[in-house]
Amino acid sequence: MRYLTGCNLIDEIPNSAPTRTKSVIMTALLLLVDISWVIFVIWIRHLFHRNLLKEKLTTAKSSQFSGWDKRQGTIQFTVFADGIPRVKPLIFFRGKGLRASILAELKEYDQRVIVKFNPTAYANIQNMVEWLDEQLVPALEDRPTLLALDLFGGHKMDKVLDTMKANDITPSVIPGGCTGLVQPLDVSINRTFKDTLKESLEMKLDKIEREEEEIIEAGGRLPGSKIGRRRVAVTWRVGEAWERFSAEKAEVVKKAFHVVGLALPIDGLADHEISIKGIDTEL
Repeated sequence: MRYLTGCNLIDEIPNSAPTRTKSVIMTALLLLVDISWVIFVIWIRHLFHRNLLKEKLTTAKSSQFSGWDKRQGTIQFTVFADGIPRVKPLIFFRGKGLRASILAELKEYDQRVIVKFNPTAYANIQNMVEWLDEQLVPALEDRPTLLALDLFGGHKMDKVLDTMKANDITPSVIPGGCTGLVQPLDVSINRTFKDTLKESLEMKLDKIEREEEEIIEAGGRLPGSKIGRRRVAVTWRVGEAWERFSAEKAEVVKKAFHVVGLALPIDGLADHEISIKGIDTEL
């Protein structure tokens, strides 16, 4: 049996490789499994660009919105190896989410997504545990699961690992520098979803800007918060894009898991489906 460790292909699994069941073999990088579901999680970073999510749009400079520290939102979405969507997209917005205006704003969010607020607009350890408890675990229905994730320090914290262990979830972290090779979403899925979302979102945000300009030019006063209107729009466009993607691209999702070897039988009979850039899978 071949397996990946780091980004190198190895021909034999060492005798010390731990196992959970007869159908599960663990390696340094991934599980070659014959279990109910294989799942992958991706974070779309820098979702919000230009000055769309700053309150003072008229005075802000474009340079203020570059860099990791200026991220205003992140989408985390989860795909299953069978192509069936079971977990809603999770959107993180920057902030505490405690103001009365934001609490009222929550009622306008699209119900096809889950929204969380935190100061960095990016998942932290507590968010990860909440996602496991509130979204992933209920969808698994007590089935043993391989969970493949991007490299992130929070995934290795005891609180997160303990939650996974308690729910029969085996984590598999994609090493840094290997996402373009063995990360299903990065290999086949990510661009398709982001292109679908980008077109829809930009059209909506442009429409909001035009409507606001018309109100101001007419001497009117804009109701509520500019950033709030954009957050609401983002939830709806993400919900629509995810629904469309899930309906139209299920086969793309399934194929992505096969070409990187994450959802193939462990007997090696389907290894010919593996197609990893720069690696001769005929070895």
